[in-house]
Amino acid sequence: DLQERNSPFPGLPPIERQLWSNLWKTKTSPKLRHFLWRALSGALAVKERLRTRGIQLDTTCPSCGTSLESICHVLFHCKYAKEVWLLSGIPPPPSGFSQTSMFLNLHYLLACSKKTSITPQLRLSFPWVLWHIWKARNGFLFEQRRLESSSVYDRAITEAEVWLSLNTNAITNSPLTDPIPRGIPSKVWSLPPSNWLKCNVGASWCSNQHNSGASWIVRDSTGTPLYHSRRAFYTVCSTTEASLQSLNWTVLALKDLHIKRVILETSCSASREALLQPNSLNPRT
Repeated sequence: DLQERNSPFPGLPPIERQLWSNLWKTKTSPKLRHFLWRALSGALAVKERLRTRGIQLDTTCPSCGTSLESICHVLFHCKYAKEVWLLSGIPPPPSGFSQTSMFLNLHYLLACSKKTSITPQLRLSFPWVLWHIWKARNGFLFEQRRLESSSVYDRAITEAEVWLSLNTNAITNSPLTDPIPRGIPSKVWSLPPSNWLKCNVGASWCSNQHNSGASWIVRDSTGTPLYHSRRAFYTVCSTTEASLQSLNWTVLALKDLHIKRVILETSCSASREALLQPNSLNPRT
């Protein structure tokens, strides 16, 4: 019929049409929306795609040297991509990202971007994470320049924060949090006292891989960021252990920076118990 012929996605099932439509509405720059479109269309020049076009070459991933270099592998399953996603704090699908379907992976990330239970800075950052994973792959392939996963994520999150702060409508046009019922106090970040610093500590744990990501940021009494860092830990058995490793790493970093008048703030109650009652803590839970 006439309406179907005028559709920009003729012949596609409704769920696929919806994904393509949502892709072009993603809150990111036009360049990154085009990159997402290329990834979903299979138009990124990875070795597996080049082989399908008749180019005879070794299809092994040049970054890890162990797997077929497909689009899903480069962006989600290569060792270095996994480290970046771990640092990002974006919760993975319950059974992990798909190894073969960009449709499923982008469908999941777009669904996450609408979850108000996840902070906007986290749920809206995925286009930049994907883009910088891809840029890091190209830098290694063509320039033999290897970036640490923490550097890749730092660049991604910095660009995301700048773009989102300049394009405030990208955030303010949609609710940031679920409405808070009256009578229930909201939890917001508060400034430290004058002449004090505040260090916020974060940790995320991936149960199926037993890895964790950690991050911390120090701000002064005006809220200005002074120092920050991120890293990954391996062979981590629980969320509690992830939080404790993150806290210990943060304290050591603050010591190296000779920071003394500082308030440590974390959302993990186990970290507080570890300091107040270390003998009663079970890190395996």
